Amino acid sequence: PNDSDDDTNNNLIYSRKSPIKLKFDSSGAED
Repeated sequence: PNDSDDDTNNNLIYSRKSPIKLKFDSSGAED
């Protein structure tokens, strides 16, 4: 049960951080 919880939590954080980090990276690179 712990493994599943970790996977779900990690997925949520990764999914949320992915777009944010990508947007930040794009903004910095474009600037």
